[in-house]
Amino acid sequence: MKTLDLKEAAEFLKMNTEVLRRKATSGEIPGRKPGKRWVFVQEYLADWLKGDYATERQVAQPKGGVLCLSTSEEAAGITGSRSPSQVNHRCREALGLPIGAKRRSTTIS
Repeated sequence: MKTLDLKEAAEFLKMNTEVLRRKATSGEIPGRKPGKRWVFVQEYLADWLKGDYATERQVAQPKGGVLCLSTSEEAAGITGSRSPSQVNHRCREALGLPIGAKRRSTTIS
């Protein structure tokens, strides 16, 4: 897997770096910012160019359920509205993650 920085990804896409930064920030183009700098996977950018990449804005919803993008598993059984909290619940369930756990806040004395 080859990764590109912002400048390399912009050159690969033949696009201005600021335009790429805005599109990545909005979730239109696949990229992550694990620290202070953007990182792009070249294969994902090629898929995005071909139109084969579902961005955060384009969540696939198969018939009869909701697709959990983390597991590629269908979370069937959701009826009525498909709110983000219901989808999150089903995806967490499919991943075996705790559901409904409250975050604890820590206070520094």
